[in-house]
Amino acid sequence: MSTSTPTKVVTLSKGQNMIFEGSSNWSDLYSNNLFTGASTIEYRFENKLNYKLTVTLYKKGVVSSKVSTITIPAKTSGGGIINLTSSSKYYFKFSGGNDHGTNFIGYIIRKS
Repeated sequence: MSTSTPTKVVTLSKGQNMIFEGSSNWSDLYSNNLFTGASTIEYRFENKLNYKLTVTLYKKGVVSSKVSTITIPAKTSGGGIINLTSSSKYYFKFSGGNDHGTNFIGYIIRKS
């Protein structure tokens, strides 16, 4: 995880997953890599803190655009399935909100 938006691109193969794990005291965190090649992903994240975790998926462009946001309550997990444009590049932002840190683990899997 990083405190700045990623620049390196990873192309996901069908069935391939990416693992996310990070913690910070105050800063938002971003996925280490942009990912592309997926038209559908399944995602799941576990929030390990006593504060909410907001996970936002962005599409990288000249200006990044928000694709999806989920809020995971304290000490729980959340996830789902989302359709994407396979030729576009995406990344995640993880935020604790209200100056709370983050502590989480999770993954995405390319479904198609």
